[in-house]
Amino acid sequence: MQVRAEKIKKDFIRKSKGTNIFTAVQSCDFTMNQGKLTVIRGRSGGGKSTLMNMLSGILLPTEGIVYYDDVDIYSLDDDALSKFRNENIGYVPQGKSAITSLTVKENILLPQIMYGQEDEKRALELMEEFDIINLENAMPDELSGGELRRMAIARALIRKPKVLFADEPTGDLDDENTKVVFKSLKQVAEDGTAVLIVTHESEAEGYADTVFRMDAGVLSEQNI
Repeated sequence: MQVRAEKIKKDFIRKSKGTNIFTAVQSCDFTMNQGKLTVIRGRSGGGKSTLMNMLSGILLPTEGIVYYDDVDIYSLDDDALSKFRNENIGYVPQGKSAITSLTVKENILLPQIMYGQEDEKRALELMEEFDIINLENAMPDELSGGELRRMAIARALIRKPKVLFADEPTGDLDDENTKVVFKSLKQVAEDGTAVLIVTHESEAEGYADTVFRMDAGVLSEQNI
């Protein structure tokens, strides 16, 4: 599945300054493709996460269109967009996102359970793939930062999404775990998923097929 944005832009109103408009993402075009890992680098506050949220159907652009193949996702009503996202998109959020009262396996299965499904075989396959199979009955507070992040990736993949978004997936990890997470996301792309990482980590470029830079809301493609 290809994700293609045309002239998308996001403005916010700063309430503390009356009607002053802050443009978080300047008008830009963007494409990510099936089987490829795309990286957007930049400092915090540069607009990376805002752009990702528009691309993933979470945040309505002020202007522009986002296509998944030929589907204009923001032309869908709320119920149809929610259904489309659940069927096609996986999302790895920043920071710790585990439900602390659930085991590792239960956390991974959660997106399925919410829709009346429970494919334990799929969960075990993902835990094997991400080397956390021995932790299936562990609680999140027993896991290292790298293990928690790999669990979050497995959870995002449990419904077999065609597109995966990862927001600062290595933001608080040491060098060893950073490599493990980037290698895992690269493998997800090589298995056929369109993957986008937004990060400040320069190391991510070594795993990317395409690299963009984002500064002060301006997106530009980089040579790699």
